[in-house]
Amino acid sequence: MQAPAPKRCKSDVVETVQGLLASVIPSEPSIVDELMKMHKLIELVDRRIDDVKAKGLEAGALQRSADMYRKKLNEMENRFCASK
Repeated sequence: MQAPAPKRCKSDVVETVQGLLASVIPSEPSIVDELMKMHKLIELVDRRIDDVKAKGLEAGALQRSADMYRKKLNEMENRFCASK
């Protein structure tokens, strides 16, 4: 009997590990991950607003975006608190 080819063994191991990881680690980001991403996005937009204003330019569109992101973040946080 021949030993299995190394590539085939490696492929089987990779598939097994991926299957185990998929069962342990959720494929969708958690609500906490989404909240953190939204906080980071708001920080980036706020920094950009400061940069634009420092150049003497109008930042109305960026401010509206930041306000919209804050509103969405507030809704996400409310849903998170309600689910606990």
